[in-house]
Amino acid sequence: MPPTRLLALAAIIAGLLSSPAAAPRVTLTAGGDRAPWVALLDGLVHGPELSTVTLMIATPAEAQARCAGAESCYEPATGTIVAADRAPRGYTIQEMVAHEYGHHIAAAQRNDPWDSYEWGTKRWASYEDVCVGVAAGRFFPGDQGARYAQNPGEAFADAYRILNGGKGASPFDARLAPDSTSLQLLREDIEHPWRGPQTLVRRGLAPARVRIGTQLDGTFTAAATGRRLKVVDAATGRVLARGRGRVRARICGQDALTVVVSGRGRFRLRIQRP
Repeated sequence: MPPTRLLALAAIIAGLLSSPAAAPRVTLTAGGDRAPWVALLDGLVHGPELSTVTLMIATPAEAQARCAGAESCYEPATGTIVAADRAPRGYTIQEMVAHEYGHHIAAAQRNDPWDSYEWGTKRWASYEDVCVGVAAGRFFPGDQGARYAQNPGEAFADAYRILNGGKGASPFDARLAPDSTSLQLLREDIEHPWRGPQTLVRRGLAPARVRIGTQLDGTFTAAATGRRLKVVDAATGRVLARGRGRVRARICGQDALTVVVSGRGRFRLRIQRP
């Protein structure tokens, strides 16, 4: 590439890197100064998803009409937070907005094979044993009715409110109550979102048992050409999957899995874990 083009390309890249992120959009239905609301959002723990949110501050009647009777809500289809200009008793407007912004963060992230918006972000949901709780009938993702207090997506948003200094009481199941570790993992999810599975390669001589740490819940795959494979819960010995060549298992609360490789001779085992 000619030097002049290199210089031009370098200037473009430098401009992109130095450009501030786009500000969030704020609408005030009764008019007023947008700046304090933009500052409120910018002061929350956030990532690049900040530029895709819209905050609508409305009268209580307008908010309740749009939010099925609630003072605030999040509309994932458009990335819009709707909030009344007066908070419910025991909370501040800042807390109310922070809770809804927690939904915006979850909607912007991945937690394969589940919906992050309904389950919470990857590290937080894994630590809180959301998968285990759903399997046991304790947690109910997406439930906005009788089991609202056991809805992990709502508990995640409330944990985000607390991460940002919220003091109001939490109405959610105590088993999903935040502690210092869950709040730290939530922050990590925001600052370093989970992008997809990690690939590992292990080599050895069959027959063999290969232990793999599994801190995050999700889909686990193991592949070795021509080999019979078995995936076992390292703690209980329960068989989670078996097959030839390639197997898939669901990590749901296990801290480690063991892949049993059958046959004789050298093998190359390719692992994908969350």
